[in-house]
Amino acid sequence: MDHRRFLQHFVGSERLLTGYLLAATGNPHEAEDLLQEVSVALWEGFDRFDEKRSFSAWALGIARHKVIDWRGRRGRREAVLDLDILDVVGRTALGESELLAERRSALHRCIDALPEHLREMVGLRYRDGLPLEDLAARIRRNVGAIQMALVRVRRSLRECVDRRLTQASEAGR
Repeated sequence: MDHRRFLQHFVGSERLLTGYLLAATGNPHEAEDLLQEVSVALWEGFDRFDEKRSFSAWALGIARHKVIDWRGRRGRREAVLDLDILDVVGRTALGESELLAERRSALHRCIDALPEHLREMVGLRYRDGLPLEDLAARIRRNVGAIQMALVRVRRSLRECVDRRLTQASEAGR
C-alpha cells in the first residue's frame, strides 16, 4: 500500500468528513470518534479504491455507513438530521470541496506562471506569512510599493484562476 498516496487523499478530505460527521451527530466528541472509525475503514479499504474516482465521494460513502451504524447503536433519538437531509448536506459539501480543489489547483498553476520576483514575493507573504514591513525590508522596497504590487498580483491571480476554470469548464462540455 502506498501510505503517502493515502495520506494525501485523506488529508484533502478530512475537513469534509469532519463537517459531515458533525452534522450527522451534532456532537464534536461523537464526530471525532466516528472520524476515527471512518479513517480505519478507509485505510483498510484503500487497496480497493479506484484512483479514477473521487476519494472524497468514496470517503463520504463510508462515513454514511458509519453514521447509519452509529444511529443503530445510539438509537434514533440522537440523530440530528434525517438521513435524506444528511445526504443532501454530503453532496453539497462534496461539490463545494471539489470546486475548492479545482480553484486551488488552478491557483498553483497561476502562481507557477508568475515571473520569479513576483512568485517569491507571493510565497514570502502568503506561504511564509512574512509581515509587510519585513517583506519590504527583505526585497528592498517600501511598504506602499509592496502593497500595490500585491494588490496587482492578487487581481492577476484571480483573473488567471477564473480564466483557467472557465476554459476547463468549456473543454468539459
